[in-house]
Amino acid sequence: MRLFAYSGCCLAALISVSSLTVATAGECAFQQSFADSLAQSQPASFASKHFFVPVQLTDPNLDPPSMDDLESFPEADELPDGDAYGGSQSGSEDEASRAHGGALDKLFVELGQATDVDEARVLSARIQQLMLLSGSHTVDLLMHRASQAMRLEQYGLALDLLDAVVRLRPAYAEGWNRRATVHYLREDFGQSLSDIEQVLRLEPRHFPALTGLGMILRRMEQDKKALEVYEHVLSINPMLESAQEAVRELKLEMEADEI
Repeated sequence: MRLFAYSGCCLAALISVSSLTVATAGECAFQQSFADSLAQSQPASFASKHFFVPVQLTDPNLDPPSMDDLESFPEADELPDGDAYGGSQSGSEDEASRAHGGALDKLFVELGQATDVDEARVLSARIQQLMLLSGSHTVDLLMHRASQAMRLEQYGLALDLLDAVVRLRPAYAEGWNRRATVHYLREDFGQSLSDIEQVLRLEPRHFPALTGLGMILRRMEQDKKALEVYEHVLSINPMLESAQEAVRELKLEMEADEI
């Protein structure tokens, strides 16, 4: 789960936390309208059809979720120089397609055919970099600030910022994915699953979101469904070591339960 971010000259001064904290009735209606239209306009992904389950309480003795649970959470060390979007703030269709066009499709094909761990890691990193391009300087800065808040465990602030991201760019899968991560870290698994479902409707191959889904299902003791998720992850990213390990562990646990 990576991000690229680009600075806007006076943007930081214009983003007020107080303006992001409370969703109005109109904003909630917008989000519901978006979710409804998305469900009608796009077929349910493989994960959406097979893996989502009612939320149940987890074992209170489990360690709380942490950033260490995540496969990777690399970020740019600083806001890169230059103008990746050619000076445009409008987020044109051409800009949006940079993250979801032919280059991304080609990388996913190469990733699915990779047989070397190091090669797969490079391809995985390039895919995540492309998926993080939002087409908006504003969204990129919000994502960067949300990432900083997450690292400081300021999850409330991170959610405020990411709420703004999904309002500004509802078709930006990584915004939903990052918000799902914050909900996971807060142990709000219901909200995390809801956001993961949105991610997978927008980008069914989003293996970091699928991995997050598998992690939640394991915490909910839905081992069979978790195994299916991780096997699906490996159909997309066959050299992902964390998914390989999860499959081995789940199979051993399920075999032990049957004895």
